[in-house]
Amino acid sequence: MTLVMFWQFFFVLTLIGSASYALTMGGWPERTGAIITVLATVLTVIANMTLAPKWHSIDRGALMVDILVLASFVNLSLLCDRFWPIWAASFQIPIVAIDFAPALTEVSGAALSNAQVFWVYPTFLSLIIGTRAHQLRQRERAAGQS
Repeated sequence: MTLVMFWQFFFVLTLIGSASYALTMGGWPERTGAIITVLATVLTVIANMTLAPKWHSIDRGALMVDILVLASFVNLSLLCDRFWPIWAASFQIPIVAIDFAPALTEVSGAALSNAQVFWVYPTFLSLIIGTRAHQLRQRERAAGQS
């Protein structure tokens, strides 16, 4: 297994783990966040397959997906009383900014790809933390009622 394959496997495993945890143990905001992260990954793969990524200019497919994900997390943060969607939205801002890097300077495709993927892991972590906080709130409510 090559190093690239290892990191791809790690990404998919982290995505499945965090999304599964949020879908099974979270409230509606956590489940929505899990759906956003899974759809973002699927749409990015589709965009890369149909609109072959261009590392020498702005990749419009990835840019559209990243802006949609940013807007989704901002919207989610406005609709719910959780803190983690704000974190997820803020972690999406560098990803959108990186989409514009090829228009500003000559950057290698590997550097851009790695920089974007780096910011996805804190999003996964914020989803996990938010789901855990939801579980603790539920436990506190149940203890208060008995």
